[in-house]
Amino acid sequence: MKIAGVNLGETTFKKKLKDGSLCIVDENDTPTVFVEERLCGIKHAGGFERSFTAAKEQGLLERLDMLVVSTCCEPVRNDLDQLSQIFGCEAISVNHHLSHAHQVFHSSRFKETIIIVSDAGGNTLEGFDNRGFDWWKYNREQLSVFLANDQGINLLDRHYSAPYEIGPGEFWRYMTYFCGFDSSSKAAKVMELAGFGNPKGRTYFFDGFNKNIPNLPPDKNLGEKIVLEYFGRTPDMRDFQNKIDIAAWAQRSLEQAYEKIARHYAISTNQTNLCLAGGVALNCKLIQKLRSLDIFNDIYSGYAPSDRGQSLGNAIYGKHRFDGTHKSSKIYSSPFLGPHRYTRKKDIELSLKKHKNMYINSDGFDPSLVLKLLEHGFVVGTCVGRGEVGARALGNTSLLAMPNTPGIKQRLNNIKNREKYTPVASAVDQKTHKLIFGKSYKNYEYMAELVRPKSEEKILPSAIVHADKTVRVQLISGNSDCYLRSLEAENNKKSVPTSPFIILNTSFNLAGRAMPHSSDQAIEQFQKMDCDCMLLSGETMLRRKTARLEANIEKFTSTESTYFDIDDIYNSRHLIEKNFGSIEFREKFSLFENYIDWMRAGRKVTTIRYIQDGVSLPVSGEIPLIKTSNFKQTSLFSEDFSVKINGVKIKKFCELNQLDAQRDGFEKTSHLKRTLLTIYNNISSDSYVSINFIELVM
Repeated sequence: MKIAGVNLGETTFKKKLKDGSLCIVDENDTPTVFVEERLCGIKHAGGFERSFTAAKEQGLLERLDMLVVSTCCEPVRNDLDQLSQIFGCEAISVNHHLSHAHQVFHSSRFKETIIIVSDAGGNTLEGFDNRGFDWWKYNREQLSVFLANDQGINLLDRHYSAPYEIGPGEFWRYMTYFCGFDSSSKAAKVMELAGFGNPKGRTYFFDGFNKNIPNLPPDKNLGEKIVLEYFGRTPDMRDFQNKIDIAAWAQRSLEQAYEKIARHYAISTNQTNLCLAGGVALNCKLIQKLRSLDIFNDIYSGYAPSDRGQSLGNAIYGKHRFDGTHKSSKIYSSPFLGPHRYTRKKDIELSLKKHKNMYINSDGFDPSLVLKLLEHGFVVGTCVGRGEVGARALGNTSLLAMPNTPGIKQRLNNIKNREKYTPVASAVDQKTHKLIFGKSYKNYEYMAELVRPKSEEKILPSAIVHADKTVRVQLISGNSDCYLRSLEAENNKKSVPTSPFIILNTSFNLAGRAMPHSSDQAIEQFQKMDCDCMLLSGETMLRRKTARLEANIEKFTSTESTYFDIDDIYNSRHLIEKNFGSIEFREKFSLFENYIDWMRAGRKVTTIRYIQDGVSLPVSGEIPLIKTSNFKQTSLFSEDFSVKINGVKIKKFCELNQLDAQRDGFEKTSHLKRTLLTIYNNISSDSYVSINFIELVM
């Protein structure tokens, strides 16, 4: 039986719905999912119109047996005659939360489990009447609990479903607005802030307080009313400390609400597994907290718990309803369910005629080359293989980088125009995960939760560690569809494999744009972002003409005495004085204002200093930044920022090379040397200079 699933783009009363998609599960149980936002390039786009066209062009809609439809913010739809005609088959509806439950259970590989589904709201549980189309005035889904096994998925209970009641999803949406974000789609930002804050006061759901204020979704300021009644005052949210403390309070409120429900059903059903679905299940801190309670043997939310996975849940519901089996299947456990992406080289060449700042790399696409570029500090974009279904890029549509590259977290956040505190996830191999984090779970393959290192003594790259000392990890699995597997395999071929093997992984997309569906979309975004190279399906690598080697600090053997970690400078000062002359310890760092802009953009990761008959070194690992408007430093301006110095390398002026120039932000060695001669009139060929590996601290 061949089944299609869609989540509709609007309700009967014309409310627009987000995160549209279309899924086809063929006769062999093979799913293909088209995500609407990626076809039209607009993040959170609803409906399935572009997806329908793309699937039809690929012949995937021929001989359909069944269409399964879902919606939300209204009763389950029965007016499906028009859709039945469009798809040429029978059409049925599925309840919104039941669809989520099917998607998460059938991808979990659990034989039986509790499922908690929670979002800002699914279907209403009663028909519309004289109360109008205001769905919050009706009994409706906000948090549903199911029990799943091979006999089926059965509803146990609903919570926060009464008219005007505020459930966890709605509460989180109000807190998103209250914390200063202009869209509920930025809910993850509150979770990010929570890692910095200190939760204060009673939690929101713990004592039933959430029933005191009626739910009113059109009122974006309801969060302010909630905080005012709860704390007796409205904190000034321009103060960053207040913002992070409110975010931490909201996070703890969410965690305690879930803990209470999870404990109750674990005891009443005697279940040891838990699945989480709905938009709330994207909260990585929540899942980490639930796992730490040791209520369950395992917890799973998977790769597409939100409405991006709804069409897949619909199709699975139809497939298993009519096949008569409800067993969890490994077929649905891969996140790489997008259509196959393959682009001919000549089509890419045609696209490049519009983009003059990039070229096809003649050295090829080999993983050994890609790994080498990453190790030299390149940021590499990928648009290869089948695309990821959910919200998270897991290697096939990603920006990849090495975590030890100086300033790399700031550079990635600059590329994506994100706040400086936004954490970056990391992909690790099995050996690294076992060494640093210990036991692994299936959920870790999807970047779905936070993990704490086994020991605080483990020194991890600062780029991957969050403010609360956690890490959002992606465990590189044996799934051959994941591009990261080829990089892991290449690392293992080395005579001395890099260990620990860690790669930064964030989504390949500009701010406000969806991850690309096609090579044309990928090229168009690539030419607008400060990314060094990109891999395209069809084994083509594009390089930016201005790509620099933003290299990480090289590792030196014990016989090489020209590089010093910042913590070793004082211990090595007698050795430095013996070999290189007197030391001038700098208490401040002056930088030409253009170079500060280069640092912000990730272009400049070193700066070079010179004094006559000696070397200039920083007095500590972080010192104040002073902006100068010219090289003669006749006009200095104090900055609110500081400079972090990771290490210092000492070498002769005549030994400066192309790599040194590119790290310093210049295209050629001659440009670097000419600039240094302008700044330091008395520098000679045999003069020693200190190369400071730096990053901006704001």
